Amino acid sequence: MINPNVRKMMIDFVNHLERRGRSSGWRIISKASYDDKTNYTKSHSTRPPKTERKIMRMFWEWYEMGDDDLNYEIDTFLKTWGTE
Repeated sequence: MINPNVRKMMIDFVNHLERRGRSSGWRIISKASYDDKTNYTKSHSTRPPKTERKIMRMFWEWYEMGDDDLNYEIDTFLKTWGTE
């Protein structure tokens, strides 16, 4: 059985870390995945006579943890905490 006081303490701690609405704090996000199909123009082996524009396009995507996932992670952690 999960102690509701410990569960609430963990949620309050995460809220303390995030400090949403303030300029300081942390975000809990998934490990970033990125599209490595960047369009990058190859460089010459020698300097070109005139400046050339180079383009590199990158796309980053991640998931920010929501309350549902936070509750799931806390519950799974507390179920195994102290058993290892």
